[in-house]
Amino acid sequence: MSQDPVAIESVVFDFISSEPEMYVGNQCFNGNQDNGLHESALADNPPSGAKYDPENDGTNLKSLGVHEHWNNSKDKKYSGNLGKGKGIELVAVK
Repeated sequence: MSQDPVAIESVVFDFISSEPEMYVGNQCFNGNQDNGLHESALADNPPSGAKYDPENDGTNLKSLGVHEHWNNSKDKKYSGNLGKGKGIELVAVK
């Protein structure tokens, strides 16, 4: 559960990309699918250099949320789990 849509998609991305031999059609899933997450998290200064101004008022969007990847697919720890302050915290439900 999260109120941050970028964080949710970051966690989903990590789970999907850790699956072995993940194919969509005849294309293998690779590491470029999170470019949109980088853009969303850094909307005020995106890697692409794009200007995101939906109101067309000269004010760029601020960050739309947190994007990070876990430490590894076994431990599944994010900065919130590792005590690094702000960031994603993945809570296992048993």
